Amino acid sequence: MVTDEEQATRSGSAQFSLRHNFKTHWSLSAGLGAAEYATESTLRQRYFPNITSSLDPSAVRIDSFVVVRKYRKSYQFFSLPVRLGYAWQPSLRWQLGLLAGAEATYLFHAAEITTVPLMTGTFASTSAATRQWGLGSSLALEARYHFSPRCELLAQPTFTYLLTPLNRERIGEAPRHPWGAALLLGVAYELR
Repeated sequence: MVTDEEQATRSGSAQFSLRHNFKTHWSLSAGLGAAEYATESTLRQRYFPNITSSLDPSAVRIDSFVVVRKYRKSYQFFSLPVRLGYAWQPSLRWQLGLLAGAEATYLFHAAEITTVPLMTGTFASTSAATRQWGLGSSLALEARYHFSPRCELLAQPTFTYLLTPLNRERIGEAPRHPWGAALLLGVAYELR
């Protein structure tokens, strides 16, 4: 019996961007970011190595044991995001907005860590089975609070989806399109 459960796990990202506000409600931003996408999976295998029996059918004894392997796959990217935004100002201090855009990504590190009871192995490499360059899309909501004439507090929940599959096509392997949800918190300063 084999069971395998894969799920997204703790990841992170950071970003620096510049934004140009047009005269109307529109803005254009571009920047540089770094992000990590990670998954964990647990593989459980049950083995039946010893089957003993005697002439009596009720005396059949089956010894089994379970081996548990944990895998953590981690992909680290640089990104160049470009976003178009639309904002409105419901009050003097608050500004709300919606941003949509695309980002070019470069995979600079891929690693798989395998943990087996009594033994730990680490294998870190960017293999030929992963794509180096990719293209992603993003959608974000934005809330800005103006606490001085040139400074704002920023909260931006963002959803990102990698349009280009992370893995190259191989027989029996489904395309992997990582996606992530993040909350960007920061301070914005107007250069003028």
